[in-house]
Amino acid sequence: MSQMFSEINKINNVWTPALGSSGAAGAAPGTTNASYETDILNMSLYKHATFVITAGAIVECNHMNVKVMACVSATEGGYTVPIDFYYRAQGSTETAAYASSGDKPGTLTAGTSDGFDTSSGGVGAIYIVEVDTPNILAEGATYEHVKLYIQGSTQDDDPRNYSILAILSEPRYPQAVLNTAID
Repeated sequence: MSQMFSEINKINNVWTPALGSSGAAGAAPGTTNASYETDILNMSLYKHATFVITAGAIVECNHMNVKVMACVSATEGGYTVPIDFYYRAQGSTETAAYASSGDKPGTLTAGTSDGFDTSSGGVGAIYIVEVDTPNILAEGATYEHVKLYIQGSTQDDDPRNYSILAILSEPRYPQAVLNTAID
């Protein structure tokens, strides 16, 4: 029997739409420049992380900037550095969800420490963010953790229409039950 997906990939729900953020929240919703963080993931046992951001109805007030942050630890969230990554958009840019060819992925794009902006006007869009452990470790030997930092530009920006899963892959020690990635 070949290995199962869950034996070689660790899946974590790092952001639930009902809460707006399951990580350490920055500013509360409705405040100027609302900002949020996902849960912080320990990458010491994995070589790659993929964040899958699924969006509900994206309107102008849900236009967000997404950055990937390298962290020293899960408890020292303030010690973070924005890092380079890759991302692609997939899904509808139409006003109706699940439009024809809505599952067609966009171009894989190099993201910088400035992050990328989500587009407005789409329904059911997906953003796929890819980061390799060497990009995290490039910030220094003590950086082994990663998170997404999401920020709006006005007080109306409130990312509660998003859900984010993290898929950690290429484990150092594949096994039937993978080790935890949330400290």
